[in-house]
Amino acid sequence: MIERTIRSPFFMVAYTGLMLLFVYASFEQKSWVYPLGIVVLIVTVGLFLFLIVHNLRHPERRIKLISFIPYEFNEEDEGQQWVTNRACRKVYIFFYFAIPYSALLMVLFPYFPEVPLLILFLLASTQYTIYWYETRRYLK
Repeated sequence: MIERTIRSPFFMVAYTGLMLLFVYASFEQKSWVYPLGIVVLIVTVGLFLFLIVHNLRHPERRIKLISFIPYEFNEEDEGQQWVTNRACRKVYIFFYFAIPYSALLMVLFPYFPEVPLLILFLLASTQYTIYWYETRRYLK
């Protein structure tokens, strides 16, 4: 259960959104930055504790605390490598079009400091959604 929660794209999107919200509150010096900082700290410590507990219970399916290769890349055989290749290709095509439009939106709305963070959150959310949709589609 812990592994499924940690490896869920929804968890990563929610964690990314929480971190971006904290960055926004820090830069804008909002009054709710300290309670949000405590929430971010609790979630981060909880995540590391969950990872440690999972790694102790399941040493054969360890999740590395610091890894340069995302855990979504489950490439045990050629079939899974092909699925990863197809999903990454779709995400690359998405970014090929999304990054110029994102830059255009940032130029069009220069007086709104929330726009870059919102765009970054939307790009991250859409990336995870496309990747997981494609992998599920090919693996079913």
